Amino acid sequence: NVSGQVRLDVRAVGTSHDPHFQGLIEIGDAAFLVTSTGARYQNGRATLRLATDRVEVASLHVEDTGGRSIEVSGSLGTHEMRVGDLEINVTARRVEVLRNEFGRVEIDADLRLRGRFESPTVVGTLSIASGTLNVDEILERTLLRPYATEPMPIANTDAIAALNPWSRMGLDITLSIPQELRLSGADLQVAAGTPIGLGDVNLRVGGDLYLYKDPDMPLSITGSLDRVTGWYRFQGRRFDIDEAGSSINFFGDV
Repeated sequence: NVSGQVRLDVRAVGTSHDPHFQGLIEIGDAAFLVTSTGARYQNGRATLRLATDRVEVASLHVEDTGGRSIEVSGSLGTHEMRVGDLEINVTARRVEVLRNEFGRVEIDADLRLRGRFESPTVVGTLSIASGTLNVDEILERTLLRPYATEPMPIANTDAIAALNPWSRMGLDITLSIPQELRLSGADLQVAAGTPIGLGDVNLRVGGDLYLYKDPDMPLSITGSLDRVTGWYRFQGRRFDIDEAGSSINFFGDV
């Protein structure tokens, strides 16, 4: 659900094939829920200035339920009803981005979106300020239920999904985890139908990962979580993790 107030002061000139808009769009008291992550946002406000062949995001501010903000600024080129050149900057400090059965995560962000609107490149840094990931739930969803086993009815096209630029997007992001991320899970399974799971984990991890993706290519993750503490329990026996010799390593293919 999305709520808010919008004030328009816009004038259109030119032709129907190549219109130009001038004026101001102001949004206030906006609130919404991101259903895929469970994160809620409030106190949203934005000022957009429309000029010939350009939309300027003078300011865009939104807060999570704890009052911590995301700030966006930049501009979009427009011409003949198309969105073109993209220059958007995004900053966030300890903003909640995940709150559901998979866990809770707060991040710091300093990102830059450049290129074309239909094929943007995202560069910058992300840092996990704090969080917990429920590894058992994530493995259950990603490994044991990778696709639906029941027939799906034909549905109307989701316009938002159709506009999702993930396949056309480029990424070059450093993800820093300063040992504030907790990984937990009970009776971890990596294959369906096995009589014995891998056990239970309760870990705190830290390290640096590098996320890279070219347009129309899969995501690559490299790096290491080389600061690992906590414990692992298998068939009733508990093993404490030796931080000096433990790591979780990524070699590209997710």
